[in-house]
Amino acid sequence: MKPYRVRFWSQDGNGQEEFMGFDTMEQAQSLYESLDGLAEIQQYSEERHEYEALVYPEFEY
Repeated sequence: MKPYRVRFWSQDGNGQEEFMGFDTMEQAQSLYESLDGLAEIQQYSEERHEYEALVYPEFEY
């Protein structure tokens, strides 16, 4: 289990969620930025045994 992961949506038009795990926040941030903020960075919580959002998607209005 990686301490960080990026949640993003498939670019093929079906809107399916995908996840990619990382060892560092910097690695996760790099993918997040490459997706123009259309993703979410999550960190694994040992206490809760689940991922929690750290950085939310940036949507334009």
